[in-house]
Amino acid sequence: MSTIKQASTYKFREGQMLLLDANVLIFRSGATDNPRKERLYTKVLENIKSAECQAIVDTLVISEFVNRYSRLEGNKMKETNQSFKNFRDSKNFQPIAQDVSIWLEKIFEYAEIVPSEFSMENVASIIEEFAKGKSDFNDQIIVEICKKYGAILITEDRDFAGKGIPILTENTRMLSSSLGTQ
Repeated sequence: MSTIKQASTYKFREGQMLLLDANVLIFRSGATDNPRKERLYTKVLENIKSAECQAIVDTLVISEFVNRYSRLEGNKMKETNQSFKNFRDSKNFQPIAQDVSIWLEKIFEYAEIVPSEFSMENVASIIEEFAKGKSDFNDQIIVEICKKYGAILITEDRDFAGKGIPILTENTRMLSSSLGTQ
């Protein structure tokens, strides 16, 4: 069973290992037009830094952040109906790519990128679980990374509840449902 606690009121401890999910980085960047969540996750990241925790991200999380941020910002432009790939190849995408680069630099100021090396056994079990049709492939990898590093996941994604890893969140549905299970 996963323990789920509120991220903004959590008392972080020095050296604590924390994996930042892409959705937290998206809220922090302001790309979602959700100022409340942006403020909350800004506070969480400041608390992590003040407590001298070890925040980590994986290349998968970075990839999810880059793609989601790019699409959100591209959708705000609404000047074309072209495919995202065509938009990405256009001159209009360059400012977004520059913004992504700036955000990546900011992310790497407080989070270390870690390798996600898995044995064929781990990958095989992830594929087997994915084949059942009830688990997101990337989410399964993130769960394995948390287990490998003994990290607490900071996320908004309800799919992680019940995956056997500790979670910090500002997702009110996750928090309220966890109260009934404690």
